[in-house]
Amino acid sequence: MISLASTIGAAALAGYWSNAGVQETLDRQRSAEIQDQRRAAYADFIRAAGQVCTTLASSSFNHDKVNAVSVEVLTQESRVLLIASQSLRGPTEGLTKYVMEKAISAADCTTTDYTKYRNAFITAAQQDLDS
Repeated sequence: MISLASTIGAAALAGYWSNAGVQETLDRQRSAEIQDQRRAAYADFIRAAGQVCTTLASSSFNHDKVNAVSVEVLTQESRVLLIASQSLRGPTEGLTKYVMEKAISAADCTTTDYTKYRNAFITAAQQDLDS
């Protein structure tokens, strides 16, 4: 009877540790998936912001194209803001404000200004991903 109880106890303990190991693996995989989704959202936002500048510089500039890329910037900004840490919000809003207000109103996206806001976003996004 004692050997049966010890066998059952050992099996229960082995099952517990096995389940704990599986759960830890699943948690790591889920964390990696979330990081990949965040990277994709950040990259999509940068792409959308850059598209505004490309559209403004295009020889076939028209208001319909500018409206379409503006909507895309706002959509991608919203994705980022849903998942971003507090420290990433300022650079996200800064890049959006630059392309939506300054670049579009002047119909000019200067490389220097765009790069400044883009780099601030990238730096904050990298820190956000590392934390």
